[in-house]
Amino acid sequence: MQERLVANSSRFPHETIDNETILFDAETGHIVLLAGCASVLWSHLVYGTGVAQLCDEVESRFGSDARAGTQKFFDDLHAANILVMSDNDVQSAVAPSPWPAQFVTPAL
Repeated sequence: MQERLVANSSRFPHETIDNETILFDAETGHIVLLAGCASVLWSHLVYGTGVAQLCDEVESRFGSDARAGTQKFFDDLHAANILVMSDNDVQSAVAPSPWPAQFVTPAL
């Protein structure tokens, strides 16, 4: 099985309220707010969709600039250990959020 980036849900329990996702860092006690399209992307990550597949989907829906913003967002999540490498397939029973009509650059 191939390694891929997955949501580090054990360290970062999360809650989505009004299209904003809040992550709680169980190690440091810090709270991280995901803004823009980040909540939708996070729901797809937690559901089990891979980063590369999500970047492809964003590009097909919203264009190459949106893909670049999404890739930077994923790079930032990885640098913060919010996304980690895993060889386990993780899939949530909860369906991911629907795609918005308009792309808003995801941000931490």
